[in-house]
This record gives sequence, C-alpha cells and structure tokens, in this order.
Amino acid sequence: GSNAPICHGAGSDKSTLSDLVAEIEFVDANGSLQKISDAEQLKSASGAFGYLGVVTAVTLRLDPMRYALFDPFKERVALTIPPPDNTSDIIGYRDIGDDLTQDLSGADLAAAKEAFNKACQDNYYTEYFWFPFQKKAWGNTWKAVPAEQVAGKDIEYVYPSKWEIKVQRALAFIAGKILNSKLFNLLP
Repeated sequence: GSNAPICHGAGSDKSTLSDLVAEIEFVDANGSLQKISDAEQLKSASGAFGYLGVVTAVTLRLDPMRYALFDPFKERVALTIPPPDNTSDIIGYRDIGDDLTQDLSGADLAAAKEAFNKACQDNYYTEYFWFPFQKKAWGNTWKAVPAEQVAGKDIEYVYPSKWEIKVQRALAFIAGKILNSKLFNLLP
C-alpha cells in the first residue's frame, strides 16, 4: 500500500519508502510471476503506482534496530517553519506573512532557519503541522538511537510524560464508561 505511491520519507538518509525496496515480486498483465532486484530497474518498479501488475511480495532493506526518541514542540509559525528570504516575491504571502512575522527581528528569523535546518539534518525524521488561522505550528522530531545504547537502561521519555500517560489512561477509562452506559446507548 504505502510503497506503490512512493509514500513518505523513511528518514533523513532515505527519500521515500520505495528507496528501501531490495526486491519486488509481481504478477504482470500476462499472468506471469516476475521479480525485480536490479537496482536500476527498482528505481522505476518500486514506486510504480500499481502499473506493474499485482504485487505479491516486497523485500525491504531495513536499518539495524534503533529506538526513536520522540520530541514534540509547539512554536509560533514563523519560528517553526521559517519563511523564505524572498517573501516579497511570493504572491499572496503579504496577506498572511506580515502577521506571522510581526514582532520578530531578522536575528530571530535567522536563528529559526538555522534551528529548522538543524532539526531536518540531525534527526532521523522530522515533520511539521500548521493549521490555517493558527498562530502556532507543531513540530515532531525523532532522533534515532542505536539499540545497544539504550538496552537495559531507563530512558527518559520527553513525551508523553508519566503524568500525561496517567491522564490519558484516566480519560480513556472515563470515555469507556460513558460510551458503554445505558444512557449513552439510548441516544439516536
């Protein structure tokens, strides 16, 4: 499913999930079982959007086992996803751009660009979310740590904290009680 449409990056050193394909097996339009493992042919075949035929197997090259340490953050949009230098050339940017960068100095934006680039380069995976009309954006980063560095050690979790885990469990318990109540089930 996620391989055929060349979906999602798989980390800072792999551009898409399709780049991890070592071999693909499929039934072609003539009903013949085919296998491709040649690196040059895989560049086209591994993300062929279903045009090869019916894919029956995909073999992936996987990285060694690592732990992904998750570190979410929330910051002003312009500091999370810094605007490009040529914002005056972007049609329509001034309609929202001035509001997003209001009260920020050139030094603030330069530091934000440096932090953005560093997050993209230093983390295994980084993603950003911004919702229209919101002044803040969310960023999630995952730093890959070799398994042998954390095996048998107590890892300090940044998110969710132990308190947040307890709150989530309590809310899930309460939601379950409400959803399974006779009164709730009487609602249309």
